[in-house]
Amino acid sequence: MTNKDLDSRYDDEIDLFELVKTIWAGKWLIILVSVAAGLMSAWVSLQLPNVYTVEVKVAPVEQDGNSQINSMLAQY
Repeated sequence: MTNKDLDSRYDDEIDLFELVKTIWAGKWLIILVSVAAGLMSAWVSLQLPNVYTVEVKVAPVEQDGNSQINSMLAQY
């Protein structure tokens, strides 16, 4: 094998140092975009009206011959 064959075989490696260096170079852009997204989501959530709904269904308790089953179901 020649050097060219070895270089092309290992061409798909990721250099973590270069990756960290690239991310560190764009840190201000990442910070700016994160802060802008946080501010926009806070503004949207404060603009929405507070709407609360509650729904309750009440059923009467029936007394029949299966009192053991009713007592077991009542605890859940």
